[in-house]
Amino acid sequence: MKFIRYNTRMVTHVKLQYYRHKYGLVFMTGLLGCRWHRYKQSTRANRKRDYFWFTVMMLTFLFISFYLYYALVAANDYDVINQFMYQVVGYWVPWYTILLGCICAIFAYFTVLMLLSLCHVVQGHQLYIHLCHIVFILLFLAACIALTATFTEVWFSEWAVIFLSLRVTAPFIQIGAVVAITILTWIIVQQYFTLSHCGWKLLWLFVYISVMCGLYISPLFIESPCVVLEKNLPPKPKIFAHRGASGVAPENTVIAFSIAANKGAFGVESDVFISYDGIPFLMHDRSLKRTTNIAHVFPNLQNADPSSLNMSQLRRLNAGSWFLETNPHNIGSLSEEQKSQYANQTVALFSELLQVVKENKLNLMFDVMQPHIDHPFYDITIHRIIEEIINSSVPHEQIYWLNRSRPDIPNNFTLVSAVLLPFETLKENGIQNMNVQPMDISLKQIDEYKKQNISTIIYMVDSSLIYSLYWCAGVDMVTSNMVHELSQLSAPVWHMPPQSYLILWVTIDGLSAVIVITIFIVQRILLHKSKYTIGN
Repeated sequence: MKFIRYNTRMVTHVKLQYYRHKYGLVFMTGLLGCRWHRYKQSTRANRKRDYFWFTVMMLTFLFISFYLYYALVAANDYDVINQFMYQVVGYWVPWYTILLGCICAIFAYFTVLMLLSLCHVVQGHQLYIHLCHIVFILLFLAACIALTATFTEVWFSEWAVIFLSLRVTAPFIQIGAVVAITILTWIIVQQYFTLSHCGWKLLWLFVYISVMCGLYISPLFIESPCVVLEKNLPPKPKIFAHRGASGVAPENTVIAFSIAANKGAFGVESDVFISYDGIPFLMHDRSLKRTTNIAHVFPNLQNADPSSLNMSQLRRLNAGSWFLETNPHNIGSLSEEQKSQYANQTVALFSELLQVVKENKLNLMFDVMQPHIDHPFYDITIHRIIEEIINSSVPHEQIYWLNRSRPDIPNNFTLVSAVLLPFETLKENGIQNMNVQPMDISLKQIDEYKKQNISTIIYMVDSSLIYSLYWCAGVDMVTSNMVHELSQLSAPVWHMPPQSYLILWVTIDGLSAVIVITIFIVQRILLHKSKYTIGN
């Protein structure tokens, strides 16, 4: 019998090691590159295409940031944008609000992508951007380029609003840019020390120093009229309520003009048509479709020129219900009394406006919308309007008549040029006021005309930001839909003494420079410490 001997060995049970889930890291790599699993995450060096797509994304982000700034500044022209789109598509929706909402959503998306990318850099992970994000980046970049080309071709004058707004916002943009680049300096310097090629390091350093120095000294080239001593602040610009208080009431209605008077308007502005039976009335558009219910009352006349209707037809139209239905200026809730008043407004007569002007001691600025040459009152339109003014007993100096080179306007009215003209031409024609758009005249020209005793009326000014700019620049008068808001301002949105701005500028730049130098020193120490540790 054989005995079998078994070798028994002791088995050591080692405790299993569990992988510690880093959910933040998974979240970061998953959202940017759809790498939700650990084995897909990579800490290897970035490829050239990674750098390329990050650069494209950064450029698109800057493009979107620019359009966000433009959309915020364009709040001054939101009504112009809405009416322009109405003319294009034929129906009314809050186009500006929709545009602003879309740009904010896109900006938020790119902000998240940029933050995720920066987190990848800080954590030392490969900067992998998923194909879906790349497609969206290219689409939005193409959309921005196309939008820029379209704006330049169709609406070139709107770019003037951007440059104008910078006269107000440039000091704060400079401060914000310095703070942003200073915060990013830690990452920038970290990447600088990882570069091995001397040429790349020099280029990186040169670009960074150039950008920072440019930001530090940029206030030397910023000329903002809002940097002014309190004692030198010009008087508050007077406000003509554009088509009445059209920001809170149906435009060109009696209630809109009455509200403008109650809100402290210097004057009211409107456009005067003449009916087919010779009665002057108020309207802006060359059709009644937008601001009346003519589509329901006279469907066949909804695209007709307002002057082709007689007064009995015009007075059958409702000129207030459209305001309640569309809410063009996004006003809050209205009382039942207000709704009832607005819903019962009809097309206003010029004589009714003159009565409001007389009772409230307002000034009146208006333009005459000449009827077609076949109109029975074509040759005597001006005379009919003058008769209405004389019958109203409104003092002639309170009538600001927009003069479009018509010789039949009496000089005893306050004449207003509708275009920018040389000093000599204005004085020869006895004109001491100009009604111009922001893109037609510079702040320097406004000051030059003022020295020649010629007042400037700027239209349209709806945002408190642009109004504050013109306040600080010494503009005499503005035309606005928002008289109810602008009349309440007791001071510009911001203004600062030059010495205070100098202290703020030097302080911000000085702190930034100290932080930047400190970051370079700390990163250098950390780099050498790391090398020393590895060597040991």
